[in-house]
Amino acid sequence: MGHGDREGGGTLASGSCTEFRVGETQVHVCQFSPLWFWPSALTCPSSPPIKRVNSTTSGAGLMRIKRGGASVVLGLHFHCPHPRRELLLHLEGGRWGQGLEGFCPHLELYTQFAANAERSWTTLQEQLKKNRRFRRFVRLQEGRPEFRGLQLQDLLPLPLQRLQQYENLAVALAENTGPNSPDQEQLARAARLISETAQRVHTIGQKQKNDQHLQRVQALLSGQQAKGLTSGRWFLRQGWLLVVPPQGKPRPRMFFLFSDALLMAKPRPPLHLLQSGTFACQALYPIAECQLQRVFGHSGGSCGGLLSLAFPHEKLLLMSTDQEELLLWYHSLTLAISSQKN
Repeated sequence: MGHGDREGGGTLASGSCTEFRVGETQVHVCQFSPLWFWPSALTCPSSPPIKRVNSTTSGAGLMRIKRGGASVVLGLHFHCPHPRRELLLHLEGGRWGQGLEGFCPHLELYTQFAANAERSWTTLQEQLKKNRRFRRFVRLQEGRPEFRGLQLQDLLPLPLQRLQQYENLAVALAENTGPNSPDQEQLARAARLISETAQRVHTIGQKQKNDQHLQRVQALLSGQQAKGLTSGRWFLRQGWLLVVPPQGKPRPRMFFLFSDALLMAKPRPPLHLLQSGTFACQALYPIAECQLQRVFGHSGGSCGGLLSLAFPHEKLLLMSTDQEELLLWYHSLTLAISSQKN
């Protein structure tokens, strides 16, 4: 065994499992399958120490990465019983209400899976990059015919995609089942619970995307004034617009629109030693105080348009030579202003 095979100091478990340590991280992996990939990317602050799992005796194979007192479970492969498999057996037998209602106690797993998605992805990428033993194990699994050429990271979105399919199925069944059917009450309850879970998962996904946008925007802003400018905000859009002054030529500026503010930034000089490619914040305008008007550019065409943004102590004239881009800005500003005033 070469030096690379000994990294982490662990030994390869027999059969389809492997377990090793990387610094303070303990990794335990059993065979996983793309066919029954189950939502179990969980963060468990009080998780007990990880024990070896034998997929032939326990009915479940898992991949859990433990760091300190928390663990991240990247995937779970049940043989039997399995909530998704049980659901399919009920549906195939025509027991729609019983199957969907019995599936509902497991819905919390989808919420936890969505909340931990970013951490699961980051942990997986770290292990694939740093740990040769783990990387070799994953490649062996991905070479199995069930994967059909897919990689492990391709499987991570599957549980949440299935949740949307379950919602569509449950809602359609509930709406098309008569009130006298013995399944109607179960189906209505299941449809409500699955829809509520799908909405929570959607909200979590939107927040994660927004956090990514805010981190990216914060990285583009430099200088003392820019610190913490994006914290707690919802990102809507960004782009170049021309600021038309009372006298002189229009000046290009980068604008970042948030749910509660419009940020105007000036590009740093390209030859700046430390901050080239970033922007200096020039002004932050509260959206709640904005009065928006289209000066021209109402009727289409290729000549662009002009927007007027009036604030209590300043007025901005913003121009674009792209009619479609200006229209998108107008709609985004209108929605932001309406949201703040309501």
